[in-house]
Amino acid sequence: MRNVIRINDGWLFTLDGKTETVNLPHTWNAFDGQDGTNGYLRTKATYSKELPKSDKKTFLECRGVNSKAEVRVNNELVAVHEGGYSAFRVDISDYIRYGCRVDITADNSPDESVYPTMADFTFYGGVYRDVNLIEVPDCRFTMNDYGSDGIYITPRRVGEDGWELSIKSLIDNADCSHKARFTLIDADGNEKASTIADLRPIISAKLPVEDPVLWNGRKNPYLYTVRCEIFDSTTEEVTDNIDIRTGLREYHIDSHKGFFLNGEHIKLQGVSRHQDRENMGNAITEKQHAEDIKIILDVGANSVRLAHYQQNSYFYDLCDESGLLVWAEVPVISRFSPKRNENAEQQLVELIKQNYNHPSIFCWGIENEITIAGSANKKLITFLKHMHKVA
Repeated sequence: MRNVIRINDGWLFTLDGKTETVNLPHTWNAFDGQDGTNGYLRTKATYSKELPKSDKKTFLECRGVNSKAEVRVNNELVAVHEGGYSAFRVDISDYIRYGCRVDITADNSPDESVYPTMADFTFYGGVYRDVNLIEVPDCRFTMNDYGSDGIYITPRRVGEDGWELSIKSLIDNADCSHKARFTLIDADGNEKASTIADLRPIISAKLPVEDPVLWNGRKNPYLYTVRCEIFDSTTEEVTDNIDIRTGLREYHIDSHKGFFLNGEHIKLQGVSRHQDRENMGNAITEKQHAEDIKIILDVGANSVRLAHYQQNSYFYDLCDESGLLVWAEVPVISRFSPKRNENAEQQLVELIKQNYNHPSIFCWGIENEITIAGSANKKLITFLKHMHKVA
């Protein structure tokens, strides 16, 4: 079975030749990153940890390292990730079977190849979200799809009142004698529908939804769960399992009349939210995320723009639960350069794939104030059209 092990405690943090023990989440800009002068420390530092032996297929998962990350195992470079706001995974199975040392180098130095390069917020340096070990079987829901679960659930209206869930899942090592099962579970824990599919690299399946209850924003943020399983077709033993929450909803935007959720006009009243706190920087915990949700709800908002980058998956979960409508976006901001086009697209694909199943998200933002440091030109327009097509 899949096993997720959080390994936030007891990392050796080395900056400018000095080493101390820290727990994650952590940033070295907790204090100097908020004085409004942009004079905060922009450099690189390393987080190190010894991992015990394991004979399991194991991936290292970093939920957020800003803004460029290098991962070394036993001093060997095994991964580079450019972009400080999305998750990424590294297969360390060949190393951890003997026990190994992991070094994660975070770098928030100015870098013209990675968005953002200019903005009115702090580019905090550090490993500021959770780090996990994920143990998985050989035959599994993919671990190699831009940090996502590799399962994409799309609610669709069928006829006037019916709904179904269209499921696409990606499988690693699909040539085993296993099958996949997808089960719809309502908010009370009742199984409502189930379907079984033969394993192949890409599986398509559908689940009908009887007596559907819609995810209806602040009125009724009703959530279903889709239990996704891979099981041995002979013994019925479940070997991989992921539960994904989803909601039934549809929306459209009319240029004259505004936003509509499930056919009902809603006036969007919202705020913009950054992921930091005084004397903590961006190394905040679930407690601060929940406090921010409460503040947003207390002012009467029904929507939130998550400025200007992918935020913690836990915060999207809270938005799903509370019925907040979410504008999610990538940090393509202030200053355009064609040399960053590939990085911008990578961050957009990661944002969408890692957050596809959140019913609260209604918009993928592809840029913000991109002409602050220059005027619109043909290259910029061509680039934005491409990003729109990707989204």
